[in-house]
Amino acid sequence: MPRRPYAALAIIPTPHGPVSVRKAWAAKQRTYVAVFDGAPTAISACLPTWTARTATSRRTQVTPPTPITTVPALVTWISRLIPTWTAAAKGGPAPASAAPGLVTLADCRKAAERVLAATVRPATVIAYRVQWDRIARFLPPETPITNLSRERIQAVITDLAGVGYAPTTVRSGVVALHRLLAPAIDAGLVQSQLFRRLSLPRPVAKSRPMLTTFQRDDLLRIAAEHGRDAHLLVALGLLAGLRRSEILALTWADIDLERQVLAVHSSAHFTTKSGRNRVVPLCRTLAGILAQHRPASPESDAFVIAPNKPPRRGLRWAFEKTFVNIADEAGIPQLTPRGLRRAFATLGAQAGISVWKLRVWMGHASVKTTEGYTDAAQSFDPEVERLG
Repeated sequence: MPRRPYAALAIIPTPHGPVSVRKAWAAKQRTYVAVFDGAPTAISACLPTWTARTATSRRTQVTPPTPITTVPALVTWISRLIPTWTAAAKGGPAPASAAPGLVTLADCRKAAERVLAATVRPATVIAYRVQWDRIARFLPPETPITNLSRERIQAVITDLAGVGYAPTTVRSGVVALHRLLAPAIDAGLVQSQLFRRLSLPRPVAKSRPMLTTFQRDDLLRIAAEHGRDAHLLVALGLLAGLRRSEILALTWADIDLERQVLAVHSSAHFTTKSGRNRVVPLCRTLAGILAQHRPASPESDAFVIAPNKPPRRGLRWAFEKTFVNIADEAGIPQLTPRGLRRAFATLGAQAGISVWKLRVWMGHASVKTTEGYTDAAQSFDPEVERLG
């Protein structure tokens, strides 16, 4: 029996033992979900498309196609699907009304967009739409989901690669297609095995510039010559490791020059990537640059960069041309805005700052992500002299 049978909203009998269905709140998705507890074989009987992560997996969740924020609504949704799960457990066909409205890819897209709109940042929704529009060139929206097969998805991958899309773009497209079909997969109308053992193009490693402290200082000097906003943009990226969206959302109320810290947090016009707020310490150089450009009496909600541009979700200032000019003058034409953040991590690690502190300052959920930003292993390490 499941660990918490007393909390079950339903018990589904299967040939391999009972499966308990209970509710749980998914904070990141901001919705209630149905949690299945039971033996792996029993859960597989109820959810034929489910694949256990390990041989001892005894729990999985099913996310509703539309976010559910009340328990009564969740109970209604689960009650509607109980016949489907029970029929699957008995080996019979699922009722036709298990997931009304999900017939074509266009239907799945509408359901997926409703979930995304309530669970991720607007910029992420836009990114998914771009991917879905790209896939629609090779997989029309009117395609019935019952016509999908692993071979059809593999053909889409081949077509994307054939027209010249980069391997990383093709891989992102597969992730986006899986997200689009998530409502149908959760309803048992599409099998998740469609995405197993697909042949994906291998990503090509790109050469990333390794900035030195001299190049960093040269970038700051050149940026200052391009004006106030360009100087602050480069300084906050190089010396605080902020993302582009974080830099453009920063207000003077978020900066405390006396304590030498700045706060990165969600607001009415901005949502942090992880959904969590953080505090980043300011080095003396960055504190001096901020003090240099700080107005005498700034309004609390005034933006640090491009204060005259109105608040909006997304980038308020398309600074690509300015950034390219700065990078070209510095002799680093391949530098990207993310390269500033990478330089912050790399130079910090080379200076002896703990990667765990860098993780917190950069807002990474895992230290492995931070390690991917640090190229310290590619530079000389004096400790090698211990080898003699």
